[in-house]
Amino acid sequence: MSEQNTAAAPAQGDEPVDAHEAAILRAANEALTFEARLLRVETLRLTGEVRVTDARLSVATAELERLREYVELIEHSRAWRIIQAMRGVIGRRW
Repeated sequence: MSEQNTAAAPAQGDEPVDAHEAAILRAANEALTFEARLLRVETLRLTGEVRVTDARLSVATAELERLREYVELIEHSRAWRIIQAMRGVIGRRW
């Protein structure tokens, strides 16, 4: 048997890296680091946008509820019912 076959193979990651491979790995690492920074910034921006949208939704929901109550008051008022009865007579009831 030859010595190469009996020698223990180096563990993964322990193999020597030549200068070209090292440069490729450094470039890939820098690109990934840059992308991670961009993603963190975008995440912060979107988190802020979600907060603003949440606040706007809360305001709109409150306004919707207020308007529903207002319409309900109008529709249950005596004047509304009288007008609807009169409109029903001429066939234009809502």
